[in-house]
Amino acid sequence: MNENKLKKVVAIVVSILLMLGVAVIICNYLLNKYSVPDKEQRLRNLKATYGTEDIKGIDRSIIAGDIKAALSKYTNWDNLFLSEHFKEKYKNRKNIIDDVNNIRDIRSGLTLEYGDDVVIIFAEKKSGIFDTDESDDITTEYYFRYVLNEAGEIDDLILLKKQDVYTINGEPVDGNEWYGWQE
Repeated sequence: MNENKLKKVVAIVVSILLMLGVAVIICNYLLNKYSVPDKEQRLRNLKATYGTEDIKGIDRSIIAGDIKAALSKYTNWDNLFLSEHFKEKYKNRKNIIDDVNNIRDIRSGLTLEYGDDVVIIFAEKKSGIFDTDESDDITTEYYFRYVLNEAGEIDDLILLKKQDVYTINGEPVDGNEWYGWQE
């Protein structure tokens, strides 16, 4: 194969890979942007599910879901049960947690250490693009107390604890005692 044909093949392969990358980014954007219905629809769903449009005292999983959605790259915060104070204080997801690559999970409930009204966010640390050693994978656990305003919207998050643990077994990186989780 001569040099010109090789250059053309490389150019075609690179073009195809770039188009696939752009398509993945667009799909990710659209899936995240439209994954949370607008606030009015969510209130109608609450009325159908719980018999009330008042968000006070709603299920903790809705609060945890809204916090997780607020940490997503493309979620419209106007669709979430977030107060204006919250939106002004944090402005975007990077102002809540900025040193992570991916939110793996979020749970809310009673913790042995901090009691109630706590969410635990399990986030994967940013790692180098060429880091293939999975033995040192670290997850950061963020313990936040959420504060609701008088309307029942999330008004603030107070960081209680930030702890690095090994992803594979949940043991603390620094060797401190791990506090169990209660549902």
